[in-house]
Amino acid sequence: MKIAILTLPLHYNYGGNLQCYALIRTLQKLGHEVYNIAIIQNQQLPPLKLRPYLYTKRFINKLLGRKYSCIFAEQKVIKDRNIVHKYADEFIKKNIPSTPHQYKDSLSLNELNKYKFNAIIVGSDQVWRPKYAFPDIRSFFLNFLEDNQQTLRIAYAASFGTDINEYTEQEMHDCGSLIEKFNAVSVRENSALHLIHDVFKWNCPTPPQLVLDPTMLLEKEEYMKLVPANIKQDNAKDLFYYILDMTPDKINLIDHICKDKRLEKFTVFPKSTLPNSKVENRIIPPVEDWIQGFNRAELVITDSFHGCIFSIIFNKPFIVFANEKRGIARFHSLLKMFNLEDRLITNFADFRQKRMDSTINWTEVNTIMETKKRESVSFLQKALF
Repeated sequence: MKIAILTLPLHYNYGGNLQCYALIRTLQKLGHEVYNIAIIQNQQLPPLKLRPYLYTKRFINKLLGRKYSCIFAEQKVIKDRNIVHKYADEFIKKNIPSTPHQYKDSLSLNELNKYKFNAIIVGSDQVWRPKYAFPDIRSFFLNFLEDNQQTLRIAYAASFGTDINEYTEQEMHDCGSLIEKFNAVSVRENSALHLIHDVFKWNCPTPPQLVLDPTMLLEKEEYMKLVPANIKQDNAKDLFYYILDMTPDKINLIDHICKDKRLEKFTVFPKSTLPNSKVENRIIPPVEDWIQGFNRAELVITDSFHGCIFSIIFNKPFIVFANEKRGIARFHSLLKMFNLEDRLITNFADFRQKRMDSTINWTEVNTIMETKKRESVSFLQKALF
């Protein structure tokens, strides 16, 4: 069967790239021909009417010596993009088969009708979160597919990213009409079931099913095959921290645990994310280094959803320092599935109050994962039958 995957634009995000890779690999192992729909979201310049005010403000901040000041930040990001993203681009080109044409807006997606895919699978990641859904939230409900197309419409592990309604009334109406045309729907979090049933009151063709994030459909060994032999290192007794939004509270936690457990800390992250810093300091490290980080770690501290997932895949003790602004419901749903709710904190005080030294029962976790994996793959097989 010829299948297309519609997910958020791939760029330098480790979790975003690996969930797409994992879903494609799973479908390939089931005997299908699979392509990612290459959506490209380029950096945009500020609107013309805002530029005088914005550039003046940045210039004043620069004179005041504020470190975040870069007058022409967008232009610098565009200029340096290929250098900063070079490892991510290499991974995508090598490991993720994509459509020959790239799509930069909603209208251009109409071209997909001519390819006559047997199925289009929407997911995973936060594809149903309006503020992340580029080019448009309706695109991720397949509004571009013509009704006469004999194409299966499937959602796999689609996520709203949050447990609150972020849709406008018009978006709720439009997406509700579109989801009725789907052949099968699955979601990544329990909160998504609540939103669909009780908040949006959408009528799905069959009851939506809770499934695993695609990254959990592959074994640790399959990810380690991506890692070059020269960077593999086991049992290093180090603390791996992968923090998207660093704060003083998170720094205190990392330093406290390193001192208490006599661990060395390391991360896989660019030296700087500020556009006014040197381009070589902003290069995103390879995803293979990130995977090796979990293999090398004795303990993981992360505020990333996929950082949490890969800690579980690699059976590494971990602490999730959740960021409520990014959405905490997905963490609750994932950790509850594996009886690991006690690994979640939202501040340093939480850590001091919880018994974080408790041993994780990995036998129980892995048994649950195998059961959920069979259910998730079974969903795909039935949906594509």
